[in-house]
Amino acid sequence: MKRILLFAFIVAGLLPSTHAQSADATKIKQLNRQWLDAIVQEDSASLAGILADDFVLINPGGMRRTKADNIPMHIPGQQVTRVDIDSQDLRFLTDEVGIITVWTTNYITQGAEKTVLKICYMDIYQKRNGQWKAVAGHVTLLR
Repeated sequence: MKRILLFAFIVAGLLPSTHAQSADATKIKQLNRQWLDAIVQEDSASLAGILADDFVLINPGGMRRTKADNIPMHIPGQQVTRVDIDSQDLRFLTDEVGIITVWTTNYITQGAEKTVLKICYMDIYQKRNGQWKAVAGHVTLLR
């Protein structure tokens, strides 16, 4: 009987964190989708709200880019018209740090030329003052 009670207390103690982690996973996935939508819509204000002030990204060329480098969304002559999420994987290192790895198909128009790119990226989110912020990222061009 004591074992059953002990087991019940252990399980009950895990349930709130499991529920919280589920809500956090949903939030990070929402932020990820909002980020992709901000790219398509060239919505710098939305992206600014997702990225932490100390955000750092390593782009496919190996260049280090800060939040300020990433906020100007418009690239003259080029438009990202759609980004599809092919698959994604999210895991938590702690209750306040999550890593999302995403494989996407990106549709880009440059003048009359249309290009389809496959990209894989990994973003690290940290919960700061109760809000999830992207703090780091790394992008790989697959083809």
